Amino acid sequence: MPFNNRFQFNVLPTVPVVATPNTPNPKPQRRSHRENKAAGSDPRYYFNRFFKNYPNFDYDPSLPIMKEFHRMCDLFWPYLPKEEIPSDKKRARKDFRKALVLQFNAIYGCDENNLADWQKLCVVLNLEYIPDELENCRELVASTYVNLVDLVDLPVTQVPARLFRSERLLSAYTKKTGQYFPLESAYAGGLLQFLLRQIKTPGDGLAHPSLHSVCET
Repeated sequence: MPFNNRFQFNVLPTVPVVATPNTPNPKPQRRSHRENKAAGSDPRYYFNRFFKNYPNFDYDPSLPIMKEFHRMCDLFWPYLPKEEIPSDKKRARKDFRKALVLQFNAIYGCDENNLADWQKLCVVLNLEYIPDELENCRELVASTYVNLVDLVDLPVTQVPARLFRSERLLSAYTKKTGQYFPLESAYAGGLLQFLLRQIKTPGDGLAHPSLHSVCET
């Protein structure tokens, strides 16, 4: 599916953090009042902040973000039974999930009443029809099934996000790739709420018939 380039992301160059992998050395995160502005111009802003907490990991912001996180976990915390997962890995997961949500909000917006943000999502999703009315945009986006990690990666990788005809197909893809997005988050914006899906226990939800031409089967 070709990427619809009518929407251009404002992407600042990112430089990999070079360090020698060893053991994690997390540092406390700090937030500033300039954060929203900075995050809006850098599609890896929150991830850069997250990985800076682990300077012994050679993070590369040009690569798919979930692969980088899994690579870091494999380096610092080799496979252990679930009941033996250390507290620092649990903290890393929690902080990474927060970064995923905040980065989505920074890229695509939080205001569910902003027509321009909804139309931007329609373009990014490569939908053939982009409504001029807010409610129509909401309904169209709400009827799509797309992996949200793919959407977060898109401004950097320029790989179009795949659309699926059903929640079950999206669930199968997500489980296969391991690209899970937090279902519940206090930081989730209004637009994000319309795209969250039940991945672990998918229902019978189907994409709107008008979207079938851009969906994978």
